[in-house]
Amino acid sequence: MNRLLRYERVIRASPEQVFDAFTSPEGQRQFYGQDAPGWIVESQCDLRVGGTWSISFGPEPGQLYQHHHVFEEIDRPHRLRLTTTELRLTARVSRSVSRSRSKRAATRQ
Repeated sequence: MNRLLRYERVIRASPEQVFDAFTSPEGQRQFYGQDAPGWIVESQCDLRVGGTWSISFGPEPGQLYQHHHVFEEIDRPHRLRLTTTELRLTARVSRSVSRSRSKRAATRQ
């Protein structure tokens, strides 16, 4: 069964700023590390088609969620298409994800 999940967030920044923040280790710490004080966030990114991006995050070493991405398309700053495998504490989830900016999200303040 295929289900479409669309997630949209409007950020008041240029597409370049958002793209660079989203694909940087510091940006990942900001994105994944906000759930609780002291969360562990480790991010390694090889930003190229065929490259991988691995992120581990969670409250303590024995309770880390893991996301492993493989980049399929990169069109900076407009589009990232990647295949994602998520290792959660209770299950393994695989999916293909395309992240791109919308016209609304690209509006600069």
